[in-house]
Amino acid sequence: MVKLTVMYPYQEDFTFDFDYYVNHHIAIHKADPNVLGIIIEKGCNAFRGGDIPGLVCAAHFFYESIGTLNESRTPEKGARQLADIPNFTNITPIDQISEIEFLDMQES
Repeated sequence: MVKLTVMYPYQEDFTFDFDYYVNHHIAIHKADPNVLGIIIEKGCNAFRGGDIPGLVCAAHFFYESIGTLNESRTPEKGARQLADIPNFTNITPIDQISEIEFLDMQES
């Protein structure tokens, strides 16, 4: 399994419209049959006792393989996704692709 993580690091004077991001931007990805699942994390500062979070948001997109991820990230699709970013944030996202091994702690 492969995971694409898109991170939006905290920066001074940032804007981020979570409602738009979840209800509109992510819809672009939800319509993609290659995406097996999506996890969206909204950064919070509770763990650090009031400090600012390292990430405003992180989104994780799961794919069967690098091949299916590449099918989903064609230049045309990528251009559409990138063009939508100014509609919800002024943060430049950072991407990371990872091969993952899921360990189910509930199984013996």
